[in-house]
Amino acid sequence: MTDSKYKSPVYSIIAVPFEKIVPNTYNPNHVAPPEMKLLYDSIKEDGYTMPIVCYYSKKEDIYVIVDGFHRWRVMKEYPDIYDREQGMLPVAVINKPLSKRMASTIRHNRARGSHNVDLMSNIVKELHELGRSDAWISKHIGMDKDEILRLKQITGLAGLFKDVKFGQAWKPVEDPEKKELVIQYRDLRESEIERGLFRDFIRRQVVEKCLRRENGRWETREDPFIDDWSEEDYKVLVSCLKNTAATGGFVHAAFCGGRLKGFVSVESELFGGENRYLDLSSIHVSEDMRGMGIGRTLFNAAKEWAKEKGAKKLYISSHSAVETQAFYKAMGCVEAKEYNQKHVEAEPYDRQLECSVFLMNL
Repeated sequence: MTDSKYKSPVYSIIAVPFEKIVPNTYNPNHVAPPEMKLLYDSIKEDGYTMPIVCYYSKKEDIYVIVDGFHRWRVMKEYPDIYDREQGMLPVAVINKPLSKRMASTIRHNRARGSHNVDLMSNIVKELHELGRSDAWISKHIGMDKDEILRLKQITGLAGLFKDVKFGQAWKPVEDPEKKELVIQYRDLRESEIERGLFRDFIRRQVVEKCLRRENGRWETREDPFIDDWSEEDYKVLVSCLKNTAATGGFVHAAFCGGRLKGFVSVESELFGGENRYLDLSSIHVSEDMRGMGIGRTLFNAAKEWAKEKGAKKLYISSHSAVETQAFYKAMGCVEAKEYNQKHVEAEPYDRQLECSVFLMNL
């Protein structure tokens, strides 16, 4: 029996300011640059023909994206679309708890035939942590039992298998593809630092919490967003890295199968008096290769180079995301004894750190 009073959200579209719409922290769908350009061309020619699906958080007065992240990205990355639409996006609101919103996102993605397996496995993990059973996941996301087990396997967390009885034909194993990956490291020449070098690099970082300095102390605060680079950001990055290489700095990279998957840069000019700092100006690992020790290797290479150049410490103006801070802490970084005001003024929310170049992190 159908509910004659039910009204689909699409019949109640509202116009919402772009600044009040934020990405969720779990979307497993990626769109390659050519498809993003095609989406931009479509919106430029036809306008927004589909709304962004959001959950409204009354407490924070924000709209959290359930589906339509890339339509939102178009307005974020293309000023002409923002101006034409007067900074407003069409939104259909659904009112569901987190687990059901995650299921909704997956259903939208799977219906289009696009989703990222690694991030799908993380969603299965999060749903289990929210108390959802395999049966619930199967019903609400449309996965069969074997698919759920495979996604659990990818997480590498044995706790997800405690209620599973395995026969001899199937058991959790390490991902053989990642075990066989060969990572090569080398310095980058100025001449090869071009936009095309980054065609297979995925900057995307899902951020849920950040550190904020309040009353002289660093406190953890909710600040959900997705950090990514626009074409303008890549243009600035290429210019900065080329300058670092041209002025005698250090630009070192990690490659897998000939594709750039990580890089670090250190500037050549010493500063800071007795502290003898060298500026670690960037360190990034592609989203699809994180958790494999690439960041640690790049960071240690930067320390070795800085030591050879006569530095005592690396100086890092670091992103304040909790995950980023955890990485730097593991590398032995602490609060900087003296601040580089240029960095403080350019990125007031960054945390200013330092790290001795004489201790290697194995």
